[in-house]
Amino acid sequence: FPLTINNIKNKTSVKIFSDVVNVKDTLILNEEVIIKPGTTFILDHKASIIFNNKIIAEGTKENPITFMTNKLKKPWGTIALQGNKANDSKLKYVNFSGGSGSVVNGIHYTSMLSLHNVKNVKLSNLILNDNFIYDDAMHLVYCEDIKLENILINSAYRDAIDIDVSKNIIITNSTLLNPNNDAIDVMETNLIVNSSYIFKSGDKGISVGENSNVIVYNSHLKENKIGIAVKDRSKALIVHTDFENNDTQLSSYQKNLQYGNGGKSTIYKSNFLGKKNNLYSDKKSKIIIDDSSFSSKIKNIDEHILLKKDNNFNGIKKVFNNSDKILFSSLFVEIDKVKNNELRGSDFLNNIN
Repeated sequence: FPLTINNIKNKTSVKIFSDVVNVKDTLILNEEVIIKPGTTFILDHKASIIFNNKIIAEGTKENPITFMTNKLKKPWGTIALQGNKANDSKLKYVNFSGGSGSVVNGIHYTSMLSLHNVKNVKLSNLILNDNFIYDDAMHLVYCEDIKLENILINSAYRDAIDIDVSKNIIITNSTLLNPNNDAIDVMETNLIVNSSYIFKSGDKGISVGENSNVIVYNSHLKENKIGIAVKDRSKALIVHTDFENNDTQLSSYQKNLQYGNGGKSTIYKSNFLGKKNNLYSDKKSKIIIDDSSFSSKIKNIDEHILLKKDNNFNGIKKVFNNSDKILFSSLFVEIDKVKNNELRGSDFLNNIN
């Protein structure tokens, strides 16, 4: 087999990895896998690792698990969880750097970390840096019941997190910085973004597209080209969220004619800060804003942007209505509520461990 691996232990069809693991070529693992804290995988150029079974990779803050390039610094391929045998996997305190994507057995993996057709997976305390060539730092497709917690992605090559045709995905307490394209891009997906910070995306902070349903709660979007875009028969409920100095704070529109409509954005108890609070909605879409504050007047108001009477334009953040009845939703589960629901905008920093 064209690879060199040190310190693998076999135990009743479970492979245990520890110490340093040198991966010279693509490695496909059909057994259950345990990766010990402090394990370092050094991957050669274009090498990938495909986990076709359950993986438990739980590092610690002091001894994280690492996937990295060899000394030549040429990008490796993907780390992928593939198929329903990989359900119930856990990755904790794992660092990824120098990956790209790959095609393995006819399957296209478009990211450094890929989840394909898996359920009930928890990813926590992950750091992803320096991905190359392929679109995404992390990609989820045909996934269900996935929790991403305390994720840090910096300077993604294109999108930081791309999620397609998935449901019950929760991103919480996460930080997405400087992606060249979108920080979060979803298609035909149900998603919650909770207590997270999205900064300086080259395109959209959150792109809600192609018949998706997204809740953004207690989060902060700053200096993105577009804070949040909602399009193509998608809906977004945005609550206790800060929009700060995005070129366009919020946009709803039709992009793909096949979906037959634009997007609907409902914003509640949120705060808009910027010299220019630009909002945009085309005639196929709608933006509804209630009980929110603005540091300045909104540009380009028309009949597709509905401002309810309980908004203000002097930056005062005290809410008009303490009720959170708008939050009763099948998606709205297992998230940290704001500490002070009398204030508009987010306090997510109080919820980060």
